[in-house]
Amino acid sequence: IDFQAPLEGAGTDAILVGASIKGVAEAAFSSSVNSTGLVFSTNTTGTATERMRITSAGRIDLHTQGSSWPVGIYAYGTDISSRIFLVASKGTKASPADIDAGDYQLGAIEFYGRESNGNRMGGSMRAYTGATWSGSSYPTYLTFSTVATSSTSEAVRMKIDENSRISLSNNDG
Repeated sequence: IDFQAPLEGAGTDAILVGASIKGVAEAAFSSSVNSTGLVFSTNTTGTATERMRITSAGRIDLHTQGSSWPVGIYAYGTDISSRIFLVASKGTKASPADIDAGDYQLGAIEFYGRESNGNRMGGSMRAYTGATWSGSSYPTYLTFSTVATSSTSEAVRMKIDENSRISLSNNDG
């Protein structure tokens, strides 16, 4: 689906595709494979450029360049706040199941940088169940990890447990 104004009289950028939504094959189709993603493209001048992709696995990839605010979440109105929800459950989407486990990862925010032809993790924040949840108790703890100098592996540097205790890890020797 292309969005353009081909009858625009100004020419040049005015007649180019301003935005598009395309289905793109992610692998060669066969009798058992038809993996397809959706690509959303926009532009301000010139050819429309990919800005967002929804993969066949349901992952959303955002593509920005030169923006100091690549992702914005806005909420307007009285008693409204912007939120990001990370929800974990066992089971399936059609039949979700309770976690019923301690130390189960509820979600993570991971920070990556480009190095040696790949994306490398530099740190993370993770939330875990502190014990099996019940109808009256949801114990949770958070970990904060970084990668030390001369290392490529992340390690937990700080943990805030379900009782508000903070533990720090100093692995400098």
